[in-house]
Amino acid sequence: MKLLTKIFHSRQGFITSSDRYLLAQPDPAAPPVAPPMRLDIQIVHCLFSEFRQNIIPQICALIFLQGQIRIGFAQIEDFPLNLWDMERMYEGVYQYLEFFAILTDHEQWKHFMADWEVTSEMITLLRELEVAIPKGRLRAVSQNRIGLARPAPLQTSSSESVPDAPVAVERPYDVDDPRNSIPLNETGGAPEATELLGTSYTPEQMHDEPADFEWRNLKKLCVLVLSSLVWKNRRLQDQVRDFGGIPTILSCCKYDEHNPYIREHAIMCLRFMLEGNRENQDVVKDLQEQGKKFKEGGQQGLTVPTEVLDEHGYETFIDARGQVGLRQVKQNGR
Repeated sequence: MKLLTKIFHSRQGFITSSDRYLLAQPDPAAPPVAPPMRLDIQIVHCLFSEFRQNIIPQICALIFLQGQIRIGFAQIEDFPLNLWDMERMYEGVYQYLEFFAILTDHEQWKHFMADWEVTSEMITLLRELEVAIPKGRLRAVSQNRIGLARPAPLQTSSSESVPDAPVAVERPYDVDDPRNSIPLNETGGAPEATELLGTSYTPEQMHDEPADFEWRNLKKLCVLVLSSLVWKNRRLQDQVRDFGGIPTILSCCKYDEHNPYIREHAIMCLRFMLEGNRENQDVVKDLQEQGKKFKEGGQQGLTVPTEVLDEHGYETFIDARGQVGLRQVKQNGR
């Protein structure tokens, strides 16, 4: 998947930053962007079929089981995979999403992805992650974990002597230092992972149970792919609404330590989804009213950030570097 991502990214049919800028600022003299080749379309369709038929069902089933274990409806012994298996599955689905993110830079690929309804799988995966995997909370880092020494106690008199407290100093990694080498076991070979867990790692640094796997940054990548898909594309905007993706993306507008800056990415995705789409705007306004009623009744509901439905008027634009952003619409010449 990494090799294919690199190959497809280098194809002439993909839009560069300057090409994207030309699309936003039409130039009659600019050459047209080449469409994808037929072989490329067949490759992508084959990969997406594998993604839809095998990868997403397996990943979502594991995430669902994680949620059932967390709420006590299943036993931790029922989880079928170990940490190594989870890392491999995580790496695989992450590479698929990176590949799709490359495709979304091309308007014609977005047309094919709309035909294949790629948004359905993205929203399904995002919804399962949102329901089953708890959001990471900001935790205070203790001094002992970051290697800071405690201050030495003050001396009450000159006659009292207090032994100097050891000072933790961060040193460059030295390959010749025996403290930086992995200890060998009794047979002279490298120790197993289970032999190192008790001495080298703490529970805060590494989860022993695969059922606690956090799928870091996976939700954020799903939101990024959806953002690129729905930007300036009414058909994909409507698909997200039809598949029930707007409430799912709204629920991502909260802090999550496992997905840094997901709130900002989710707000940007919603802005792209609402731009020029009255139906999507009405759905968000209805969710906003429902959230207010739930809050008045003492219940918890979806909260719509003020940046999503901003009354001052913002629009998306592309700068000279090909980067997408938001800017305030000028009114009355200001």
